[in-house]
Amino acid sequence: KNMTETDRNDLINTITSREKLRPLGRIERLLKDPVHALPYYVLAACAKIKPFSRTFPTLWNTQMTCYLPEGNTFYYYGYCEANLTNFFLRYVKTDMTCIDIGAHVGIYTMLFSELTGNSGSVHSFEPTPWTYRLLEKNTATLQNVHINNNAVAEKAQTLTFADYGPGYGAYNSAHADGAPALSRKPHNTQVQSVSLDTYFAENELTPDIIKIDSEGFEFEVLSGLKKTLTDTTKVRPLITIEVANGDNWAENRNSSFAILSEYQYTAYSINTTGLITPHIEQDSYEYDNLLFIPNERREDIQITSMRI
Repeated sequence: KNMTETDRNDLINTITSREKLRPLGRIERLLKDPVHALPYYVLAACAKIKPFSRTFPTLWNTQMTCYLPEGNTFYYYGYCEANLTNFFLRYVKTDMTCIDIGAHVGIYTMLFSELTGNSGSVHSFEPTPWTYRLLEKNTATLQNVHINNNAVAEKAQTLTFADYGPGYGAYNSAHADGAPALSRKPHNTQVQSVSLDTYFAENELTPDIIKIDSEGFEFEVLSGLKKTLTDTTKVRPLITIEVANGDNWAENRNSSFAILSEYQYTAYSINTTGLITPHIEQDSYEYDNLLFIPNERREDIQITSMRI
């Protein structure tokens, strides 16, 4: 059963409403949302002492398993980032091919699966072995999902990966600085990477959208996408990129912006409801997700993403 426009609208409205809780203090949130907040506070406190795994439904009723505290947002809200989730709800349709780079335990992979239906496909990449096992579990019944236990880079190679362990795996990174927001010392592990251009050629794929959340490794991902990004004989994909960690990841971020600009992509901001506006580049980013649209598709995407 494909997700209907009514289903999508209901989810967008629910997410937009629940997002109003995020800036509230703990007491105020408890008063406004006691049924969800109280058990969440108890579990979050326990997970800070010792991380543990838990299974619960996403907002679109797919069961997922992940570790707390890194899954606190998934558990409490039922989704991850409001702006990115709502944009995907507006834009991604059946028949599309979606690519999830840095799939983690699969929150966006599961959403893409629901949105593309049996006639579409989702290809996901997660390099860390223990997070990959959770991704495997969370997507086991999703017939249109193809998962890969690989990092994504300019070429196939062995990478040293900082693994922060269960409860903090969302911060795992191949960036030389690791995750500056964490005081935890990571365990270094070796992972194998693939190039997306090679993967797309081998699997005869023409992607519609590529979500990149590779913790400061976005430029290397884009460097392995040059053929896809420059092939104007095909419909070029939309790209979403997480930008974060201020000066620590500035070189990676600026290089990513430069390569996308060189290939005639324009940056857009995404608001909480999933609507887009032209983005003004900033000197520093603490945390956000940006959308990049090939210039020949800008007008069409601005209209299409609002059709709900």
